[in-house]
Formats: sequence, C-alpha cells, structure tokens
Amino acid sequence: MRHKWDKGESGNPAGRPKSAFKNDFDQLQAKKQMFDEGLQVYKENYEEIIRAMCGQAIKGNVPAAVYLRDSFLGKPKETISHDVTDEAKEGLRLAYSISGK
Repeated sequence: MRHKWDKGESGNPAGRPKSAFKNDFDQLQAKKQMFDEGLQVYKENYEEIIRAMCGQAIKGNVPAAVYLRDSFLGKPKETISHDVTDEAKEGLRLAYSISGK
C-alpha cells in the first residue's frame, strides 16, 4: 500500500488549524456570554417553557416528564435493593461458621 507522503513526513504539513479564539480565556468568555443570554431568555419565558414542557410530558415525552418531576418534586433518592435467596443465606451461614467467628 502506498501512502500520499514519504515515511517520516507529516500528513498535515501546515499543522493544526488556528482556533477562532486567541486563547482559552476568550473561548470561556464567549461560552459564559452565550450561557448568560440563554439564561435570560429562560427567565423571561419561564411560564411558557413550563407550559410547553407540561404539554410534551402529557403527550408522552419522557425526558420532559422527568425534568418536571425533578424540578418540582426533587430528584428521587437512588436506592439499591438486594434480593438474597434462602440458598444464599444458607451459604453465608455455612461460610461464617467455617471461619470460626
């Protein structure tokens, strides 16, 4: 198989393209400004957004329903339950008795 360039030569001699932002600080500032503008739109249209999400939840949109539940009722506490069979309990008793404790 023949390559477009010789071994040891770069496949991208011009290097990595320069970013539209001068540095990371400029990029962070732009992201913050976009977030602040989005937050302002959300605050100004809060009631309409909630009504629309309720309509979507009623139509069966699960993510909308979850968002509404989590926002108004709080996220449910995650619980972990273990079903231990009688056979497993007996095995644990046996292991415990063998260990001498």
